[in-house]
Amino acid sequence: MKSTIINGDCLEEMKKIPDNSIKLIITDPPYSLPNTNFRPKARLSQKTFGDFSTYVHFFKQFIVECKRVLREDGDLVLFCDEVFYAVLYPILYQEFYASKMIVWDKGKIGMGGIWRRQFEIFVHSYLLPKKEKSGDGDVVKFSPVSSKNKIHFSQKPVDLLKKIILKTTSEGDFVLDPFMGSGSVIVACNELKRESIGIELSEEVYNRAKNRLSPTSHTLASPTFPTEKAINRNLKDLSDDKSQISANAETSLNSDIHQNFPFALQSRVQLNHNKLKW
Repeated sequence: MKSTIINGDCLEEMKKIPDNSIKLIITDPPYSLPNTNFRPKARLSQKTFGDFSTYVHFFKQFIVECKRVLREDGDLVLFCDEVFYAVLYPILYQEFYASKMIVWDKGKIGMGGIWRRQFEIFVHSYLLPKKEKSGDGDVVKFSPVSSKNKIHFSQKPVDLLKKIILKTTSEGDFVLDPFMGSGSVIVACNELKRESIGIELSEEVYNRAKNRLSPTSHTLASPTFPTEKAINRNLKDLSDDKSQISANAETSLNSDIHQNFPFALQSRVQLNHNKLKW
């Protein structure tokens, strides 16, 4: 399988990727509290959600672009923390069928204050309902990469990435990591026979990843995407699946509404219904 790594701005480089061509985007974007709120004194001053406006503007553009390049059955997996989840979720809610928060239990306590950090979050968003009904739990346990083996401060364990890739793709599918960092997603894709593309803005970080991945990755060659005919065939198959899924989803939704309707309101509806009979 071929992997391509690019040193550049992901928003610019993703424009070169055709519509409906990527099965999975999995990435660990840069995130944190706004810089003004890192200092203890600043945390005591007035704060508003507008402090995150720069992040919201960027990630709105990014997520819309992700949706464009994803296949109709595509998946987006974003790593984040419990603070930044609040920034991402409203955007994902608008653009995707559903988004599920998964907790990554690292199995060891890290740095922190009164509650020391032991977990990280990733959000799995998808464009179509999933057929799988007996999947894994929403807490996964993987040891983090040891400090001595890291080439990037937020490097993710390859085994965790492989689990996500196996759950969302098949051999030969295209996987994109727009914030490539250490290149661990590319490593996982090479081991699982997935085509992969990594984009990294920092030249220094890109070169580290390049040294790690060589000679398995191509730094100059353009990726070969599925042909337009293959994409259209895939979309037709998906259209047939969507019709059946939509029918099943509507039946399930009606059942859920009936079972979970607040009792008092349900009684009032029934009372009004009986009056109409008279």
